[in-house]
Amino acid sequence: MIGKLTGKIDELSNTSVILDVNGVGYQVLLNENTLNKLSATGEGGTISLFIHTDVREDHIQLFGFLDPAELKIFKLLLTVSGIGPKAALGILNVASAGTIKNAIFQQDHNLLTQVPGIGKKTAERVCLELNNKIDNLEIKDEPATQTNREVVDALVAMGYSVREAHQALKLLPPEITDEAEMIKLALKNMNK
Repeated sequence: MIGKLTGKIDELSNTSVILDVNGVGYQVLLNENTLNKLSATGEGGTISLFIHTDVREDHIQLFGFLDPAELKIFKLLLTVSGIGPKAALGILNVASAGTIKNAIFQQDHNLLTQVPGIGKKTAERVCLELNNKIDNLEIKDEPATQTNREVVDALVAMGYSVREAHQALKLLPPEITDEAEMIKLALKNMNK
């Protein structure tokens, strides 16, 4: 099993990276958060990725993460029946590891149903099966208030992705608690 790769970015696509490790190119599938960070690094930059190796009868795929917390959530999601590597990667596309942990712990199915291919029943199964396991993971929790959920829902309704909405929410000063003001500042930050 491959657990970690360190090398130079040889080629970056919109779903994966080819990582040159001592002359061997590994194609590693990535989530949007990791792709965005690698885009800033650019081709030729040296990076380290935590790897999950998915071995099937007809293929071997590598999934890479800059953050070990994302890898922990990814592996935990794979333990749920009906959730494969692509669906787990899709879940990590909508929110950070801490937000996902918090959503599962609080049985918030709405976050998970925003992933293409995951319906209400699958989201409920994820929350039910992982509720007791997720609390044991050492991942920084992110507070999820009703106001925060409503701000994210409002931004998504305006056409932004769930991940963009959560990232904009992180940039807001903690002393701002008025929903309308939060939306206004989030939009301002997103349009910069």
